[in-house]
Amino acid sequence: MDELYLLGGVRLTSPGSPSQLPLGGAQQQGLLAMLALASPRALTVSQLIDGLWGSSPPRSARNAIQVRINGLRKSLAPTGLEIETIAGGYALRGQVVIDTARVRTLLERGRAEFQAGRPGRAAAAYREATELCRGALCSGLEDHFAFLPAAVAEFDARRVDALLGSASAELANGSPEAAAASAAAVLQERPYDETAWSVHLQALYHQGRQVEALEGCRRLRRILSEELGIDPGRAIRSLEQDILNHSLPPVLPEPMDQSSPSEAGAALPELPNPFVGREALVERVARTIADGARLVTLVGMGGMGKSVVAAAVGRRLAEQGIRVAYGTIPSEIDDRSALFVACQSAGLPANNDPALTLASFDGLVILDGVRAGPIIAALIGAALGQPGHLRLLVTSREALAIPAEYAIRVEPLRRVEDSAQLFIASAQRRGAELDPARDGAAIAEICARLDGIPLGIELAGARTRVMSPTQFAERLRRGEASVLGARRGGVSAAGTADLKRVVEDAIAPVLGTHGEVVLQLLASCSGGLSLDLLERLAEGRDLLLEESLSTLLDRGLCQHDDDGRLRLSGPVAEFARGLGHSHDADSALAEATAQLAESLVDQLQSSSAGLAIERLEGDSAALDVAMQRAFELGDTKTVTRLTTSLHRYWLMTGRLVPASRALARCVELTSGAKSAWFQLLQGTFAGYRHQPEAFELLAGALQTAQDLRLPPDRVHVNAWCTYSALAAESEAIETALCAADQARELAALSGSPELISLARDLAAFVRGKSGDTQVALDLRLECLAELRTSGTAYDLAAVLVNAADDLAQLGRPAEGLAFADEALVVMPPGATRLATAGLLGRGQAQALLRDTAAAEGTCLAMLAGIDDPNRDPVALADGLTILAACLAMRGDDQRAARASAAATTWYAENDVSPERVAAPLRAELASCAERLASSHATYGALGATDPEATVRRLLGTM
Repeated sequence: MDELYLLGGVRLTSPGSPSQLPLGGAQQQGLLAMLALASPRALTVSQLIDGLWGSSPPRSARNAIQVRINGLRKSLAPTGLEIETIAGGYALRGQVVIDTARVRTLLERGRAEFQAGRPGRAAAAYREATELCRGALCSGLEDHFAFLPAAVAEFDARRVDALLGSASAELANGSPEAAAASAAAVLQERPYDETAWSVHLQALYHQGRQVEALEGCRRLRRILSEELGIDPGRAIRSLEQDILNHSLPPVLPEPMDQSSPSEAGAALPELPNPFVGREALVERVARTIADGARLVTLVGMGGMGKSVVAAAVGRRLAEQGIRVAYGTIPSEIDDRSALFVACQSAGLPANNDPALTLASFDGLVILDGVRAGPIIAALIGAALGQPGHLRLLVTSREALAIPAEYAIRVEPLRRVEDSAQLFIASAQRRGAELDPARDGAAIAEICARLDGIPLGIELAGARTRVMSPTQFAERLRRGEASVLGARRGGVSAAGTADLKRVVEDAIAPVLGTHGEVVLQLLASCSGGLSLDLLERLAEGRDLLLEESLSTLLDRGLCQHDDDGRLRLSGPVAEFARGLGHSHDADSALAEATAQLAESLVDQLQSSSAGLAIERLEGDSAALDVAMQRAFELGDTKTVTRLTTSLHRYWLMTGRLVPASRALARCVELTSGAKSAWFQLLQGTFAGYRHQPEAFELLAGALQTAQDLRLPPDRVHVNAWCTYSALAAESEAIETALCAADQARELAALSGSPELISLARDLAAFVRGKSGDTQVALDLRLECLAELRTSGTAYDLAAVLVNAADDLAQLGRPAEGLAFADEALVVMPPGATRLATAGLLGRGQAQALLRDTAAAEGTCLAMLAGIDDPNRDPVALADGLTILAACLAMRGDDQRAARASAAATTWYAENDVSPERVAAPLRAELASCAERLASSHATYGALGATDPEATVRRLLGTM
């Protein structure tokens, strides 16, 4: 379940994500915090405006709210959270644990338990609430939002209430030392609180510190008199007399059966140190049991830490007053005898019938290591069928298939930080001295290869006795070491074969079955396969695919990732590839991915391009693996089939760098007309990447194409268009016009209306670069008229974006904004490169309309792609320039100077003119420079030195 933290800063984590999810800048974080504090209630737009800006909202406040809501929705898309629009307002909905709501729940539980005469349970609830309250509410945002002062004050009051409740409960439960400490903490913040004083004085008395307690009474009397002019209340006066007379009744711990682990049963196993990455799972399981579930089964492959989670749940529930017994199931005897021995190890009363023995227990019994099967299922079912209050927590590799069973899978550790912490602790226990700064990257790589399997991480940490993490990681990369254990002849550490045995035991039941073949097909791609692609791989094989997959999923050998792909963990995949026949699986993957790509070529150039992109994105990892293996094997056929089919997908999704690598290899591996066709694509993609060699590459490729008389297809026409655009960018207008004529002639020869429109759009670009912006706009409007009736959504959106820029340059930003908005609506989903251009068009128009709040939100949404490996640095520079102009408009000159200088650095690195955005925005930056005078260079140097850091700082503070 997702977890949203407001205490100690606004953070969102998800079980499927290795790190915190990005939430945007301060404005988005503040908006999310408001919705979370109100959840599940909705807040109106007016309430949100009041909360964010108070009595002085900007004129564009409603638009700014919408922009930030849209930004939050994008940030929350990968999670189980969503923001619903409800009757003119918004509400945060979905499965999420909010720490502030958890604090409220714990306070209510503590009060209820205390009033019911169960101070031990009350103290446990209050302690947990106090632990959660360690961070300040929305730390880092205190000075930004109108709603925060009241919210912080309210939460501070709850925090102190938790401390006071804890003090009262600890005192009633016979723990005066803890009560005194909590009460003293309350008095630091509420020096006149007589309830806190009463608990503090009683706690001192019950520790045998009567003199200090009496001195405390006198000090309280003095404080109230001197500072408030009043006397203590009757309760304090009566307490002082009781202390003098030694007449306070003694306090005793709550009876064992209410607040302590059961007197029956072996002691719960100690938790490992560190115990990381399982807090949410323990909370979920404990809550499921506390809410009435009678049988919860923790399932998963060996080595996942099911036993540790069960022990942690037992300890959590024991602290809440539930009786807990713990027994281990021996593996070497029959199920009935094993269950009988488990009851004995748990210290349950002797009985020849283990089902009746279990049924007689009033509390939770943990059965660790159950082997799923009909006999054990019947025995446990019989125990649960008896009247009583028995609850069972079972660990097993598979679910028991008993009615009313809650099967909860124990997944690998998801956060890299948790895996690294476990690795380092394991290494340190073996005497290794690790430096996180030096070894951190290698440790993260090793843990990633182990896919967060705790046993594997523990054993990998143990291997640092004989080699450093960096050496281990290098050996893994070279294939000289294995995550399953040392290779033959390699360095080995005691016990490193354990993970291999665990995986072997888990896989053994599927060997010799259809499941083994499916396992090897899945092992062909470590990044996972969609069900559709797996079905393609299985074509022609009678594999009973659905049944085989169910078996693999039930045994924890295979799982669905966050995008729905089926994948094996790293160790399981490595073991499966070692079973043999991996070459057959690799050949099947090459053929299946090539068929998939070829089947979507036409769809990529149609109105349903978005669906084709979505389908290819789902198996992008498999496509990459198939291409890489084809390169390594010199498989020219597969390389050329994939590249021929995927080049448009690569363009639309901004995968320009991997596309360029693939095209360069295709040029090497082919000859004649096919090589010339790939050369055209190679030069075109080099142009899109602003590579200095692009012009020369295209000139040579176009000449070769003419010599070989290549047909006028889209690749050929687009190469002339790119060549013309590069010439226009370099102000070689005559060359650009000649190239545009060539593109127009080829497009006419092709007879394709889309290519004719493409050539006309290019002519508009050249006209715009030569200063004829109105002519450029007229040409584009002609293109739009044609594309609206017969063009693809992608081509229509591309021309709309270009027309929006023309309108901005002509001083017609309102019309430009309409065109940019339309482009963002009609473009295919997943067309990230075009979406970036659309956001730039929208942001520029908003800035020219002086709607700085909306423009900043748009630019920040675009700049949030800073970590995308396929990012376009020139587009980022454009967005940063527009954002800088907005900052200058509202007088934030220092940040404007830094942002503008960072953009200039990116322009220079890509040999692109910085005069790309509309002149009025450049004028705002010039005015900013004049206002800062000599200090402008200083602030500019800060931004120019590290543009990425500048962007990250802006994202984190706006």
